[in-house]
Amino acid sequence: MFLSIPYDTKKVFEITSNTEHTITVKTIEDIYDTFDVIVIDGLYKNWESLREILLKSPSYIFNIHESTNNRNGIDYYDCRCILSPKNSPCLSYIREIIYKHFNILTNSDVKDLVYSNWFYLLKNKTSSYALPHVDCFDTYTNPLKQFTILTYLNKEEECYGGTGFYRNKYLNSVYPYNKYGLDYSNLTQLCPHVEHYQPNFILPLNYSREWKLIDYIPMKPNRTVIFPSNIFHGAYIPTNAYKHIPRINMVTWEVEKQTKDYIVR
Repeated sequence: MFLSIPYDTKKVFEITSNTEHTITVKTIEDIYDTFDVIVIDGLYKNWESLREILLKSPSYIFNIHESTNNRNGIDYYDCRCILSPKNSPCLSYIREIIYKHFNILTNSDVKDLVYSNWFYLLKNKTSSYALPHVDCFDTYTNPLKQFTILTYLNKEEECYGGTGFYRNKYLNSVYPYNKYGLDYSNLTQLCPHVEHYQPNFILPLNYSREWKLIDYIPMKPNRTVIFPSNIFHGAYIPTNAYKHIPRINMVTWEVEKQTKDYIVR
């Protein structure tokens, strides 16, 4: 009996026709900041096969050795495996969508790979808020623009919460910087709970002091969400929702392309 799952990348990453999926844009407004989130429903034709592959593939415990404060593998499992959508047009299509809305030409920031992001609780937690974070730390000083592309792969009855977008109350901004010159390096001194490798979910008291959930995109099977990577975001999970089943996402990143001869296909 084979333990691995042989699969055809072109088939499992096949995308639906333009009439079979929908593309909407949600503009999220805060006190000082406004940004757009692209939502694609029904993009992947064989999303259940993708789900099965990610569920059964060996997955490493993410950042388990990065910090003495890391609770991964103790309070929860936050795991990754890596897949390649080679021979599928899915990433090219996503680049077209980014270009059409944001007018930015991009290519993969991770060599055309996609990563699973599955989360499973081992102990009870006291908060619905994962630690807000950004996926790129240099965007506020580097002119390159980066986008996070996230796809939910849970079944309808397994979807709880979604992806939240946050304002940091110290910076009073959804970005890791503000107009007064404070940036992420200042924030890690003022607001120690911003660090990635602290316990995964922020305590309610720290959350109320440091963060404001300004909006969120609800989870839905085969829903793909595209947003700027330098926005504070995090999993919004109702308390203890994933103690019996894992939360399964697929994620990749696109970054602004610098060569002038890039052509969107």
